[in-house]
Amino acid sequence: MSLTRAFIALEMPEPMQRELHKLALPIQRQMKDLPLRWVQIPNIHLTLKFLGPVSPEQIAQIGPRLQALAAQTPLLPVHISAVGAFPNAAQPRVLWAGLETPPELHALQAGLEQDLVALGFAAEPHPFRPHLTLARLRREHRPANIKRISEMLAEAKVNPPQSIALDSLALFSSDLKPGGSVYTPLVRSALVGN
Repeated sequence: MSLTRAFIALEMPEPMQRELHKLALPIQRQMKDLPLRWVQIPNIHLTLKFLGPVSPEQIAQIGPRLQALAAQTPLLPVHISAVGAFPNAAQPRVLWAGLETPPELHALQAGLEQDLVALGFAAEPHPFRPHLTLARLRREHRPANIKRISEMLAEAKVNPPQSIALDSLALFSSDLKPGGSVYTPLVRSALVGN
């Protein structure tokens, strides 16, 4: 049986991709000589749950659950509110854009988590923190790079927020390629506000 590496996420509509480009471009220019692997803007999404390897049977079970959740969820207005790093700015491994989100987003993620646990997936051990991954620190780096990244993150500016509605929930496959991950939507569900 062939397994598919998969995750569930909200897709970024074009207006949000433009906002991300405006935010990321100056940061990329400033950090161009640092060992960071930048995520291509079209590949940026708001992950709600990473599933890992899933079977075709599990994909068939997940699809109807996504459609049911999407049918109960209005469009989700969000805006970029910050730039930061995981696990923290002093030890940046992942650079992200933080989002200001409505309570309905957290309700959607909690409902999804509950449905997936009922299907046998492991519960997420960490609290949900809505963010969009911008870059990952490469393994080959020096302590001086960490300090520079931390300083540049502290200076990063977020433009005045523009609220953009997220309207599409999807189950993606993730294929790891030499040039980076390739994401393919397997199931898409429009939120009820469409």
